[in-house]
Amino acid sequence: MRFTTFLRTAAAVAATAASVVVPASAAQADWVFNDDFTGVAGAQPAAARWTQQTGCQWGGRPADKERQCYTDGGHNAKLDGNGNLVITARDESTTVDGVTYDYTSARVESNTLIGSGGGVEVRARMSGFEVGAWPAIWTLGQPEDAWPQYGELDLMENGGGGSWVPQWHVHTATNGNGAAFPGGIDPSQWHIYEVEWTTGPGGTAKFSIDGVFIAEEPFVVPANSPAKIILNVAVGGWATDRQCPDGSWDCKVEPDADLNSTLTVDYARAW
Repeated sequence: MRFTTFLRTAAAVAATAASVVVPASAAQADWVFNDDFTGVAGAQPAAARWTQQTGCQWGGRPADKERQCYTDGGHNAKLDGNGNLVITARDESTTVDGVTYDYTSARVESNTLIGSGGGVEVRARMSGFEVGAWPAIWTLGQPEDAWPQYGELDLMENGGGGSWVPQWHVHTATNGNGAAFPGGIDPSQWHIYEVEWTTGPGGTAKFSIDGVFIAEEPFVVPANSPAKIILNVAVGGWATDRQCPDGSWDCKVEPDADLNSTLTVDYARAW
């Protein structure tokens, strides 16, 4: 989700995927975290499992600043009563510290630290394309203020450059690779996004979708690099980047004025 673009071609990733079989996900007995979002409609995500992060002005350099304010209290993240968590980014003005922002959304972070090496699997779907929406499912190494030293793994993020094609990414001090999932994945349908990783000098990250291996990348981070799961929908930033006439990606468009974009999550688990 924190972003430095360096994309491989989908064709190269597909060729790798065709020659490798992804191992089966961990058995339930090995899970260190699991939430299937059971609860009544309108309930907040379980406070024992998730923190609803708040604040405005997220993003890196000024050109990449996001446009949303993240809320808590279940305002933009709530259960639907059918075993899902729904995160909604919407066109909705809010004023914080005297500054008015045009969009609200939610970003939830697991309270459980995933150990130095493990796996995360999330079943999710998104609503249709809307300019400016940036849904993401990712892990962030801790402490996050030292990013990218402890690494970031994007199981799925969507909306960059005006496309609506889910992508995976790695972010470390030495690797910023990523690519679109091959095969014309429709993000509005249910998919299982997964990553397994090891840490240390020989660390690697293996990405898959719906049980099919996609790519393996170096993930060189300190051996002691615990991580948290993050689910969110940002507005702006990478999702409003467009290619300029000079070939750079510093041109911007405005998010949809009536934006109402959702990330619906069936379950999230880790081992």
